[in-house]
Amino acid sequence: MRYIGGFSLLRFYASISVLFGHYLHSFSEVRPYHESGFLDAVLRLLLIEGNAVRFFFVLGGFLFALRLLNERKQTRANSISKFYTARMFRIYPLYFCAFFVGCLVLPIIMPSPVVNIDSVSTIALATFTANIVMPFLGSHVLAHLWSIAAQEQFNLIVLLFLVRGSSVERIGVSIAASWFAGAVIAEASGISEFREVMDYTKFDALAIGMLAGWAYHRNHAILRVLDMRLMRCFVYFSFASLAIIQIYSSSQLFVAAIASPIYVALVLVIARQNRTEATWKTRLGKLSFGVYIWHYPILYTLIYVGVRGEALLFANIGFTLFAATVTYNIIEIPLSKLRNRVTLTYTPQTRAPIA
Repeated sequence: MRYIGGFSLLRFYASISVLFGHYLHSFSEVRPYHESGFLDAVLRLLLIEGNAVRFFFVLGGFLFALRLLNERKQTRANSISKFYTARMFRIYPLYFCAFFVGCLVLPIIMPSPVVNIDSVSTIALATFTANIVMPFLGSHVLAHLWSIAAQEQFNLIVLLFLVRGSSVERIGVSIAASWFAGAVIAEASGISEFREVMDYTKFDALAIGMLAGWAYHRNHAILRVLDMRLMRCFVYFSFASLAIIQIYSSSQLFVAAIASPIYVALVLVIARQNRTEATWKTRLGKLSFGVYIWHYPILYTLIYVGVRGEALLFANIGFTLFAATVTYNIIEIPLSKLRNRVTLTYTPQTRAPIA
């Protein structure tokens, strides 16, 4: 599969949006550390913030579909073992490195309730079921890893259906329709726990992204609309308007219904343009997974040692970029080279986004 340029800087922007979102909203029940002011207002307007993870899911579903379709085109089949062998070298090492730090190291350094660790959350994190359990456990130093659990569950469901002979587009439509039906029922029921579980799954974004990948792979005629300059401008404007929609909307279901199509259109516009990226953009994109993995434990640590206000934000950015750079060079690069040797016939050129 040929490399698709243009996603690196957007991935980094989304990962930084998650960092800023946690700075704005998290830990108030543990120890308040900032007051609402000009910086908060600027961050809310400039960042996609709460829906940054949804964007990652859309992009993840898009690239996931391209991998599957490319493999099926080459070998006329999809292999679960090859997929997870490749993923073992890409996602799991950094994930379980964070798991080790968050569940074994930080609880020794920082006492409860700053780090809330229990057997249920530990098992959930180890078995990629954190998105189901975490909404009921309160704050957790690795609570942000629920998104990786959701993507792992989605990947497994899709692969199981694919090896049984189903098609990518049918699976995508079925999962998206099922999720939206469940979300409507959850919203109507008024049961907060039900709504939280649906919100922490986001299979709709993954499924819609997968359908976009299928359309892109087939070079569907409808995508030619996105080559029009006026349409591209409309997509960019809609993306920029999402922050305002998030601020004034009280319905997560409404935001999801608006955000996912905009993200799909943005991903397809970038993929259709396929521009060559500058080296610095590529480097930032490569750090996006590490930024997502490390920013939350580092935020916990900084709060524990007494950093507050704007200093907390800038310290979190600095230490997170440092940790992401170090782990990228000592963990991700060597394992990527080993992965390419082990799974030479399978590994695509397009890097997966953070989960």
